[in-house]
Amino acid sequence: MNPKQLVKMVMQNWKDYKTFRRRRSLRLPDFDYSQPYRCYHVIIGTYKGKKLFKNPALNDTVITTLRTVAQRYGYGIIAFCLMPDHLHVLVQAKENCQSLERFIGALKSVTTRHYWRHGGQGKLWQRGFYEHIVRRDEDLATISDYIMTNPVRSGLVEELEEYPWLGQWDEPIV
Repeated sequence: MNPKQLVKMVMQNWKDYKTFRRRRSLRLPDFDYSQPYRCYHVIIGTYKGKKLFKNPALNDTVITTLRTVAQRYGYGIIAFCLMPDHLHVLVQAKENCQSLERFIGALKSVTTRHYWRHGGQGKLWQRGFYEHIVRRDEDLATISDYIMTNPVRSGLVEELEEYPWLGQWDEPIV
């Protein structure tokens, strides 16, 4: 058997045995992610967990874009923190908002283009995102505190005031 025949045989066998499964969605199947006043803790990781947010100008642009896209898609930003390898956002849906998936998809798309303009190459974000549906009002303070203290807990700074890429913009509507 010559090398070409061997490759053809291996590829055919691989195709016969390889099963292509659909990625399992992380979203709840019958949940309406555009319910007004619902709060979500969203975490978006960078591609392969790389520390891609090292450029202060890019980081500033990502934060500005977060606010712009959130307003456009009908979300309030209760708390946020851009870490070197991920973004935490505590959001609240407003009246007539778009779905959470559309909002995060737009945010990832626009910030990726900014990443390229700042000299980045390839993918910026991991596929998908993680969200936690906030079910009780008292969880808002706990989650917000967790987000805001992330840079201190991870050892990036000793005091919160030293970290420029975190904040609280909107008061939750309860």
